[in-house]
Amino acid sequence: MQCTPPHVAFNYRLKAGLKLEDQLRFQAALKALIDVHLPALKVALKKSDSVTSAGKNLSDAAGGAVMNAVNETKDKAGADPKVVFGLGCAVKELPKVADIVQGASDNLSKSVAAVGKINDALKI
Repeated sequence: MQCTPPHVAFNYRLKAGLKLEDQLRFQAALKALIDVHLPALKVALKKSDSVTSAGKNLSDAAGGAVMNAVNETKDKAGADPKVVFGLGCAVKELPKVADIVQGASDNLSKSVAAVGKINDALKI
């Protein structure tokens, strides 16, 4: 089995009378788009699904970890007051963390939607 990046091809005609320098510049830019940028965009689009779901899992896991630490500390008699106070602060901060992760996830979703529109428009 061999894994290869996606390939994109375009057919085009240059306007008659275009200067050679402009033709070469256009062809170089088109080659970079076809060989590098669009395949990378396709790969990034595929990876974005796992990143989006990982963000949600990260937020849930962080909340669970902090709450477990709080509960374990409550169960221990004579726990260090600094630790108890710090965990109380962490619990208060959890909603902020969830909001930040959600905001990043929303931004990623918007970017993925934009890439999807480019994909659809180019039919790749």
